[in-house]
Amino acid sequence: MMQIAVFAAIPQEYRPFQKGLGQWRRLARRPYAIWLHRFHDKHVLLVETGMGNQLAAQAGEHLIS
Repeated sequence: MMQIAVFAAIPQEYRPFQKGLGQWRRLARRPYAIWLHRFHDKHVLLVETGMGNQLAAQAGEHLIS
């Protein structure tokens, strides 16, 4: 199964994308808000990172750990 991760700093950046795909399930609130959407044979993970390159990098490390 393919997994796709989408990273966004703040809700205003990802809400249109999230609403466009339909139903999501929240997987985590802390340290990063993470949602899951199942699309055919793919899992789409949406990660709210906070603003800045360092926070985005830390969120990526958290996701793959």
